[in-house]
Amino acid sequence: MPYTYDLPVERTPFSTNYPGTMDWTTVREGFWVGRFEGRLAGVIEERWAGGFIANGRNATPLGTFPTLWDAQAAFEND
Repeated sequence: MPYTYDLPVERTPFSTNYPGTMDWTTVREGFWVGRFEGRLAGVIEERWAGGFIANGRNATPLGTFPTLWDAQAAFEND
């Protein structure tokens, strides 16, 4: 019998589009696209088993993080 897990989904904060800020768009549940000053910065995908995978532009792996907020923060150093 397959198991179903209900994981809490954290809502994505959207920027106010001030210059120099990241803007996150929810493409579908569990998948976010980040833009910085109108250009693609990378994506975040929620893992089925928990955590979030962040990939920068050109699919550069930034790591796996426990929360969406941690994954988004990884782009500050990219």
